[in-house]
Parts: sequence; C-alpha cells; structure tokens
Amino acid sequence: MTLKSVFHKGLRAVVMVAFAAALMGCDAFRTLFDEPAKPGSKGAAYELIVVCNQELWDGEVGDTLRSVLLRRVEMLNQREPYFDVLRITPDGFLKLNTEHRNVLIINVNPEKYDTTRLVVTQDVYALNQLLLSATAPTASDMVRLLDTERENILGAYELVEQRRNVAAYEKFGPKHLRDLVKEKFGFEMHLPAGFKLAKQTNDFVWMRYEMPKSSQGVLIYSYPYNGPQDLSESHIIAQRNKYAALVPGPADGSYMTTAYGQSDAIRIDGRLWIRTRGLWDVEGDFMGGPFVSFTTLDTSTNRVVTIDGYVYSPELHKRNYIRELEHIVHTVKFSE
Repeated sequence: MTLKSVFHKGLRAVVMVAFAAALMGCDAFRTLFDEPAKPGSKGAAYELIVVCNQELWDGEVGDTLRSVLLRRVEMLNQREPYFDVLRITPDGFLKLNTEHRNVLIINVNPEKYDTTRLVVTQDVYALNQLLLSATAPTASDMVRLLDTERENILGAYELVEQRRNVAAYEKFGPKHLRDLVKEKFGFEMHLPAGFKLAKQTNDFVWMRYEMPKSSQGVLIYSYPYNGPQDLSESHIIAQRNKYAALVPGPADGSYMTTAYGQSDAIRIDGRLWIRTRGLWDVEGDFMGGPFVSFTTLDTSTNRVVTIDGYVYSPELHKRNYIRELEHIVHTVKFSE
C-alpha cells in the first residue's frame, strides 16, 4: 500500500469515527462509554518532532533524516529548511511531546520487525495531529526506507499543513475580501485573517497584511486569453511585471518588478495551474523577497486569471509566510 493511499485511508477512518459518534445520540451513553476528548495538537507550523534514539541519530539514519527533513526550500532568498526539527529520544516522548502536531517515530528492532514499513496515522494523541511511524529490522534497512520515501514523507506533512491553513482561512478569513474577489473575478477564494484591501482597478486587486517586521501581499489580475502562448513562462512573467508595477515602492516612482521566475504545471482539484516561483525586487529602490503565482484559464469567461503572493521579511524567515500564500490557491472554487 502506498503512503498516499494509507494517508487517505486514515482520513476516511477519521470521518467514519466522527459519523459513528454522531449516531450514538444519547449524552449519557457517550459519557459512560466514550473515551475523554483528546486535546488539540500543539506546536508551530512546519515544526516536526523526530523520535529517534541517540545511536541511530548519530549514525547514517540520522544523516539520512537530516538530508530529508532539512533540505533547503527552493526559491527563497536565504537558506531555510523544509522543517524545524526537534529530535527527542523514545524515553523523552512524553505527555506534551506526544501531543505535537507533526511527529515522526523511527524504530529499528531486528527482533520485532522483519521488513520495512512506513505507516501514516492521524489524531493518535491529539486532534489535528499527523504521526508517521517508520520501522525496520536494521539501520541499513531504515536508511533505504527513508531514502525511498523521502518525497512522500515531505508531501504528507506538507499536505496536512496545507489543510490546516485552508481550514483556518475558510473559518476566519475576511469575508468582505472573499465577496470582492467573487464579484470582480467570478470565483470564490479565502484569505488568511489580517488581510486588507490596498488597491483595485477593473481587472486588478491588491490585498496585503502588514506586520511590524514583515508583510504579505496578494495580487489578483485577469486579462483576455488569446492562445496557448498566454500560459507560457515568459508571458506570465511579462504580465506579472505589468500588474506588479501598480504596487509602489518606498521611494517616489519606484515599483515592484520580477527579478527571476520559473514555471511548472500542476493540477489542484483537477484544474490545471501554471505555478511560477521566484524572486521580486523594486525598480528604483532596494527591496525584495520571494513570490509565488498561480495562473489558470477561466473557460467560462475566456480570461486568464493569476493569483500572486509575495513576501517582504528582511529580518525574519520567509518559509512559513510563502507557504501560507501558496495554500490560498487551494481555497479557490470556480463556478464551472
């Protein structure tokens, strides 16, 4: 069974448990026979607890874990790892640690295991928790397992972080901006709490969230579709520069532009998007940071739509900020 299928099977199991609980009906019956409610999971986004003994951590297993989990995030203008890893020994895996949002347990035991296995479970010790357990008979077997499943391990934790963010946007995001996007562009989209409208024209909206030491911005713009060339990397970047110029820099006459961008094609809920990631800077001043944009064709209007997110955070890490913006596209729903 693949990691992806196990992951989705776990999700279905959670749904079935919730459904069964609803069918119980009687409060007294639930009080007598149900387990106490689990606490909510703890920890920061993209923080991961690895449960691994000292001998394995100091050897090739630890080296492999670090190569997987601390891999550099692409398209940031400084080095940042995929996860902030907190390593503890099995003896230290106690109350507060067991309730962490992201947990990876490494267990090597030749007497207990005769093959390698990677199991994905949810809500084991706390609600909204993802726990991966990797088991193997020898350290060499564990290294091969981690190396083979490295993309699936990263993908599982990324998927659950995305779902956590999407749920928060849909529950707490600014409704007036959701309504504005729906009215102007014809699709539904949720933003994180804190975003405010900065500027709009007939085919362009700029929304931003200003914090003391950083800021996030989202641009949405639309233009007529004239053929496949409109979805090429060069055309997408040219259009980005056209609309980003509407975002002023700190100096008179300065404006945002694209320093570098690279595109690939992805599907989200069946819809084809051209994802462009790269770095932006300011023409006429000294500012910059990472951006990510998603471009698609709205066939109901025959228009190209782009959702572009950028981060400015010269003093702080940018990984979580840019991930939050990437996850916005997963809230998009077209009427078609």
